[in-house]
Order: sequence, then C-alpha cells, then structure tokens
Amino acid sequence: MYSIEFAFGLKVFAALMMGAWFIVWTAFQHRPLRLGTWADVYLGTILGGILGARIVYILLNLDPFLEVPLNIPRLWFAELSWQGAIIGGLLSMWGMCRWRKIEVSSFADGLALAFPVGMMGVCWASRSAGIILGSEIGDPTDYPVWMVAFLPDFHRDVVPRYELQWLGVALGAVILLIVGALVVGKWLEKSRLWVTLALSGIAVFALDRYSALDSPDVFGLHLDRWSAALMILFGMGMLVWQWWEKRSLQPEPDAL
Repeated sequence: MYSIEFAFGLKVFAALMMGAWFIVWTAFQHRPLRLGTWADVYLGTILGGILGARIVYILLNLDPFLEVPLNIPRLWFAELSWQGAIIGGLLSMWGMCRWRKIEVSSFADGLALAFPVGMMGVCWASRSAGIILGSEIGDPTDYPVWMVAFLPDFHRDVVPRYELQWLGVALGAVILLIVGALVVGKWLEKSRLWVTLALSGIAVFALDRYSALDSPDVFGLHLDRWSAALMILFGMGMLVWQWWEKRSLQPEPDAL
C-alpha cells in the first residue's frame, strides 16, 4: 500500500515532468539547439523553488525549528511556502540562465507554460495529502454537487468541504489555455511568464477565499492575500515595463 507521502510526491513529479515537455518544446524553437542546457536550467529552477519554499516556511515558523534544528532539512507535507517557491524559482531561473548562457526571456516563455502545469499537479496531489483544503460547510445538499465533497484533512478526518483542490486544478488549466493562446497567436513573446504570474495571483485570491487554512499574519497583514496582490502587481508591472522598453527602442520615424 502506498503512503500518502509517496502518492503526493509521485503526482507532483509527474506534473513537473509534464511541464518539462513545454521546456523541451520551447528549446526546439531556438537555434542552436541546446537541449541539455535548457534541462539544466529547468532543474535548477525547480531546486531553487523548493529551497526558497523551505527557507521562507522556516522563517515564518521559526520557533519550533529553533527548538529542534534537525527538522530544518526535513521536507514534510505543508512545510513549504508558495511565496518562497515563487521567489526562489525566479531567482534560480535568472541565475541559471546567466550561468548557462540562455536568454532569460526565452526560457521564461517556456516556464510560462510549465508553471500552470505544476500548479495543477500540486493541487491534484494535495487531494491525497489533505492540504490546500476547502473550508467546512453545513448541509451538502444546499450546494451544487460539483462544489462540495466529503474530503479528508491532513489527519484523515472526513467532513463536507468546498472542492478547493479541483478548483485549483481548473484554474491552472484556464491559465494554461490563456498562455497557450498567446503562444499560438504569437502574442507577448518573451513576456508570457508575467501573464502567468499575474493570473496565478488571481487564482490564489480565489483559492484563499474558500480555504480552511488560516494564512499567517506578518506585521498585521494577511500574508497569502497580500502576496497574491504583489504577484499580480509584479506580473502586470513587468508587462508594462517590457512594453515601454520595446517602445523606447523603436527608431523614431524620419521627419518629412
């Protein structure tokens, strides 16, 4: 019988491998083809995201780790921070691209497609682990059948809850379709990752609205909501900045 940990890890790994397909596909659009180098950057980005997620989680929950420092390198369920994953992943992507001499914006276009696949995989895997959990409801018959289900929490206690995990999968699929349409239409080339991040911030807002888990407060601020807002602003800000930069580089028309 498979453990919960094994099921969670297997599903996340499958999503990361599916995301790798988009990285490979993007790499084939560039010449000279350097498939191994692109794979290195993708793996480095994943590892940086995991490391960042762990570091931020520890900083937000410092006291128990100071009491038992040996727990710091142990990665268990619900002991990663999605904010740290975003920060660590972006910094690692930038650093790996510079090191392996790949244009950051070109790799970012591939990651714009891989990211929502990873989001879908984490939400799918959370169904096995009892995390990303919807809040409890009263009478399930008062809600549409697609909105609620009897779901276990991390301790395997089953109660009627909002179907938050499948909502996360659906939102990830919508983001993938939107960014995929940009690729097919050849729009916003080298800027698509910022679209993905802004849409993902909106998705986090929607998930947090029905979440059973309390977000930690940092300096009196609701961390998940403020982080989602910053992600939306960052994505939109990068889009505007790149648009302005491209416009400023265009040559002025000759005066008649």
